[in-house]
Amino acid sequence: MKKYKIEVSERLSRIIEVEANTDNEAIEKIRNMYNNEEIVLDIEDFCDNNFEIIEITDLDKKYNYETIFILKKDCKLTDIDEIIKKVKRLFDITKIKYIGTKKLAYDIKGNKEGFYVSLNINGYESFVPKLEKYYRENDNIIKFITIKMED
Repeated sequence: MKKYKIEVSERLSRIIEVEANTDNEAIEKIRNMYNNEEIVLDIEDFCDNNFEIIEITDLDKKYNYETIFILKKDCKLTDIDEIIKKVKRLFDITKIKYIGTKKLAYDIKGNKEGFYVSLNINGYESFVPKLEKYYRENDNIIKFITIKMED
């Protein structure tokens, strides 16, 4: 008998019309509207679902990791909570540390400052690439690192 974790995700979609001078300005307007909850997606906006299976083998051991991510400095607390919820789906979180806003050593994606969050987590090694893929796809995360801790 094998052990599996299966992620079920649903995608909601709606077309929103805005006026803007550039593509980036249009995206930023929509992002702000969404963050301010002026756009709320509901079941009528359902367009797709996805089932992703993650097989846990007998060789797949759990390890302790520290993962640190840097967010855009204007990121909202609700955005941080969503990221932590996603991490909790994959790993057991043993410690959360909100380091706070710091000046970056160099510009990252046009940001001079970032909000640092550190998580101590425990989970399967095969889940780390999935976590880092999520970090790369999240527009609020500008940099991250995940380190396996010694036992």
